[in-house]
Amino acid sequence: VNFSMHDKLRIARKINECGIDQIAIMPAVSKYEEILVKELLTTSFKEKIFASTMLDNKYVDHSHNLGIRNLILFTSLSDIL
Repeated sequence: VNFSMHDKLRIARKINECGIDQIAIMPAVSKYEEILVKELLTTSFKEKIFASTMLDNKYVDHSHNLGIRNLILFTSLSDIL
């Protein structure tokens, strides 16, 4: 499924209306997700926006530079990756 920007914003608003505490987005995945994050950070529920990002300075800095203050960090446990 490929949601439009309008759909994702509408879904985020509905999630917020349901009382969900966090909305996690991966802004480092694509420019499209980065634009979505920027738009969501202008809403009244901006404190609920979390960046789910890889444990690497460049990804953490990227999220921080977008204005995201909440992070969910992950890393690979594989020796191959």
